[in-house]
Amino acid sequence: MRFIAVLDQEPEYSVRLADYIGRKQNSAFTVCAFTDAALLEERADKQEIDLLLVSENVLTDRIRELKNIRQIVILTEERTGAIKAEFPAVYKYQSSDGVVKEALACYAAHNQEVLLGLHVMKHAAGLTGVYSPVKRCLKTTFAVICGWMQAREGRTLLISFDTFSDFSRLFQRTFSYDLADILYYYRNDSCWYEQAAHMLESIDGLDIIAPCACPEDIWELKAEDIGEFVRQMAVYGDYESVVLDIGEDFREPVRLLEQCGRIYMPDREDEVSAAKMQSYQSYLAARKLTALEERTVHLRFPRLKRSEGRGSWFEQVMWSNVGGYIRDVLQGGGGSG
Repeated sequence: MRFIAVLDQEPEYSVRLADYIGRKQNSAFTVCAFTDAALLEERADKQEIDLLLVSENVLTDRIRELKNIRQIVILTEERTGAIKAEFPAVYKYQSSDGVVKEALACYAAHNQEVLLGLHVMKHAAGLTGVYSPVKRCLKTTFAVICGWMQAREGRTLLISFDTFSDFSRLFQRTFSYDLADILYYYRNDSCWYEQAAHMLESIDGLDIIAPCACPEDIWELKAEDIGEFVRQMAVYGDYESVVLDIGEDFREPVRLLEQCGRIYMPDREDEVSAAKMQSYQSYLAARKLTALEERTVHLRFPRLKRSEGRGSWFEQVMWSNVGGYIRDVLQGGGGSG
């Protein structure tokens, strides 16, 4: 069992943060709060501390020298400046969730293999793919509502690999960053998740990575690389579920679907759509990938009846007849396997 220590001279703060980390990490770490540096030093003499979160005003030279502390992260009282250059720092008065995200990102940068070993099975089971060879079938709408429903049960991330979706318009809010921005840091910065955590949009409990503005940004993405990116996002963000909205511009959709525990595939009732779906299934057969069909739930939505003017597009669909159908599917009462 790995050990996290929180050292702060404010007892209420250190206990509250330690309790939050313990609940959030689902026993992946043992967490203990300290208000006395001497007691922490005594503990570190006897036991290895994987991660120490320590306020900058109680960080002692003795603590710096302790070899049994694998990673120190400073809890700073200022957003900029006053940061100990020898250690990474996070702003202590942001939300507990923000503190944990940034601290674990710093830990991960130096202990990547250790952290990626945590909860691997949980995250593999919680990967949902939404894809269809059929166009204009409410695929992205289903992915968003699916994400909202899963977010009620635990931390959930939606990543859109679609293009030309214009989330800013559909959600009626500004998305300052998209998938391309986060992938840039993922490829070029060892502490990439610390940056990525600030680029997510959270709407009604669902964390969202908006689709790339330019399709060229995903044309060359390989499924195995994206699979690893998704896995790391899940681990670093402690997500119980990740929903992938996979569009046609992604070069290897089937390879990415192979990594999903459950696949949802919207369809439409017309000859062109039927021909596309048949071609897709023939492709799976030719590639000996028919096992994907066993994990696929096929969806055919009723004709949409929504109330105009009630929130964003996704909110309107959420509470429409189509939203009711989606809720039934996700609760196990609809769709076809």
